[in-house]
Amino acid sequence: EFNGVPFACGELTWIVTGNMYEGGSDECNHIQTTYYDKCCSGPSPDIPNAANKCEICPDGKDWYAPVVYGGKPMTCLELDSVLLRNGVFGDSAECDQATQEYASTCCYTPPMKPCNLCHFGQKSYSVAERTVLYNGAESDCYGIHNHLSTRVEAEQDVCIVAQNELFDDCCYDKCNLCQNYQLNSEAVVMTNGGQQMGCSEIENNFIGLNQITQGSEQCSILQQQHFNDCCYDVPCDLCKKDETSYELLVQSPVIYQGRNRTCGEVAVLARDVMSQSDVCKTTKHDVFDSCCYKQCDLCGDPGWAIDWNRKLTYDNLASTCLDVFMNLRSERIQDGDDKCRSIQYTVSHECCYKLPTNQCFMCQASDGTFLNTNWNAEVSYQDKRMTCGDVNAILSSEEVDGELCLGARDSFWNECCTPQEGGKINLPILPSGVSDNNDGSSKWSDYGDMGFGNFIKRNGASSHSLCVSAALTLIGMAT
Repeated sequence: EFNGVPFACGELTWIVTGNMYEGGSDECNHIQTTYYDKCCSGPSPDIPNAANKCEICPDGKDWYAPVVYGGKPMTCLELDSVLLRNGVFGDSAECDQATQEYASTCCYTPPMKPCNLCHFGQKSYSVAERTVLYNGAESDCYGIHNHLSTRVEAEQDVCIVAQNELFDDCCYDKCNLCQNYQLNSEAVVMTNGGQQMGCSEIENNFIGLNQITQGSEQCSILQQQHFNDCCYDVPCDLCKKDETSYELLVQSPVIYQGRNRTCGEVAVLARDVMSQSDVCKTTKHDVFDSCCYKQCDLCGDPGWAIDWNRKLTYDNLASTCLDVFMNLRSERIQDGDDKCRSIQYTVSHECCYKLPTNQCFMCQASDGTFLNTNWNAEVSYQDKRMTCGDVNAILSSEEVDGELCLGARDSFWNECCTPQEGGKINLPILPSGVSDNNDGSSKWSDYGDMGFGNFIKRNGASSHSLCVSAALTLIGMAT
């Protein structure tokens, strides 16, 4: 279950992707910790090639669509598991045949911005376990929510109509154990029945299974019983509002507690108190609008990334997209300003590209294993001499199975890629001519303390990485 809604593991990966959870974030870490054992498996004696799984669908899969395989009726979810256990792996004739036969029934293209049945205003609510009348037939709210979130874009009329018609019957405001405080997911408490239960289990499972609503007597009892053990506060962050962090205007002057100060000074003073204290709330109310702003986003869409090294003409000067981005920061251009919109309109078509579903990494083998990249080694690419790191940055906007990505791998594998340390352990089969001895030549470039430039050089495409499942095979039968 995820947020009180039952999903197949495969569906969960698309929901995580659709919500744009960042790798390393609390949400991403919690999801990986909670569902890893149920959803992920690596190579084993029974399934030695699990990492090279036959994937019938490159994008979304209709897990519950009925098919017939080997004379037996089953769902696409069951088919996924049967193929794995029968030894049908990727790049095999059997996988190609299964793809041709079942793709039309099992596969679909998932939405870029999934429809959330229980999203209203700026808040997402929980899905109730209830049967309703939808499109002339009785359906359960979970099934409708699952269908909309995996098939329908948030802006489509069918999504908006469903939200308007079904919100009151299918959605509820789930009890929040800690409300505006932080949940200690590692803490364990004793329930009234004498049973030990983790605070995260109470928050994510018990409350959801019992559909306990915020403000109810049951919710108040749980909050009173477990608040001290399960919840904690953090220092006041002046420019954080509704879970969104804004930029701080460090040198901007404000009057605080009757004295002239800078916003930077107020932010430092604010961290001496806790986020839910009256002092923090009052300080934010008084100076937030003067001290905090949302920076202009060059691309304006979380599904798009900046091509940092792209050359262009900006303000009649030869520049790069990185120069434009840094100019926005230095001038503190705010999101929604006329200048922000003008710059977005002028350069976004040159600087921004749609993030690939599966990003190309030049030194990722066909079985998903990553090799070291010789970042400083020079090759000739697109009629220019450049480093392997530069080539990898250019390819980061391509799909992993795209023509450009595959072509670059074939051309530069020998020069750019070397195995990880540890000899032959878990190494993929390398093309002929590639040594499997690590000579230590692979290392990161030394960019000194230029953290931002260093980040761009290594990653090339994006200012954040999406939360993804561990690079292991997803167990199709798990829910």
